[in-house]
Amino acid sequence: MAFVSTTLKPLSPFSPFVKQHNRNSNTYVLLAYQTPNSTNSLFSKRGGSVANKKHTFVAVHDAHAPDQVESSWTIPLSEVVVVRKKRAFWERGWNSRDVRNLVVVVGVHLMSLLAPFYFNWVAFKLFIWLFASTGLCITLSFHRNLSHRSFALPKWLEYLFAYGGFLAFQGDPIEWVSNHRYHHKHCETERDPHSPTQGFWFSHMTWLFDTGSILKKGVATVFRFHAAFLVNSVSHIWGTRAWNTPDFSKNNWWIAIITFGEGWHNNHHVFEFSARHGLEWWQLDVTWYLISFLGAIGLATDVKLPTDAQKKRMSWN
Repeated sequence: MAFVSTTLKPLSPFSPFVKQHNRNSNTYVLLAYQTPNSTNSLFSKRGGSVANKKHTFVAVHDAHAPDQVESSWTIPLSEVVVVRKKRAFWERGWNSRDVRNLVVVVGVHLMSLLAPFYFNWVAFKLFIWLFASTGLCITLSFHRNLSHRSFALPKWLEYLFAYGGFLAFQGDPIEWVSNHRYHHKHCETERDPHSPTQGFWFSHMTWLFDTGSILKKGVATVFRFHAAFLVNSVSHIWGTRAWNTPDFSKNNWWIAIITFGEGWHNNHHVFEFSARHGLEWWQLDVTWYLISFLGAIGLATDVKLPTDAQKKRMSWN
């Protein structure tokens, strides 16, 4: 896998930007304009609004595109404009794999509802252990190590953490990495695997039926699923924007708590290569603490972090 480049191009905080691509000769354009004197998040940044700047996104399809816009609306308390296409959840073409995944997704959630009736402390401790261990392996291995190559590990340790991530049943490493890199490459466009412009629930969960992710049963799995899904949905809709990025990515403190640091998503989108997502001392990032420990004992090497010059270039000021 190729290393992610750490070269960043500056983006003027006062200029509109355009994201576009062609797919089967049908143009999809995502326009964004920053308007002053407006608040763009539910939470303040360092006690204040995020530089009082806001992105307004409008998605436009070519008139000859087969999937025409049916309607559009803004997700409440956010600036995300949802474009509802005719090929929605029930109207899309289903296959046997989609049906199987639907049965498993619904089944695992229904089974988790039985957990209170069979509660015991041994099972509860196992739940905590599975949620934490597989969750950390996803964030450390699948995301920061394999997807972004933000640090290097000895092969035996790289495979060990990857196996732990596989036990979270979010797909094999190649599938996971492919989806995530595609998300960054085509963020919030028609080709984004889980774009919020297609709706909250699409970005949160129903995108699974376009990729056929591997699933398993158990309460820990349900919690781990939704913790990861919240990064795809909530962290692209609600929170603060500390950096001048051409997307909806947000920093969300409570998502960071339940995902071991992945909730500092605006930080991640501006510095994809960085092994550390919680860039401020007060931004809790458990995964970074583990990477830092591995570096201190000589197991994690080539650890990538943004420089002061890169931070200054991508800041709002």
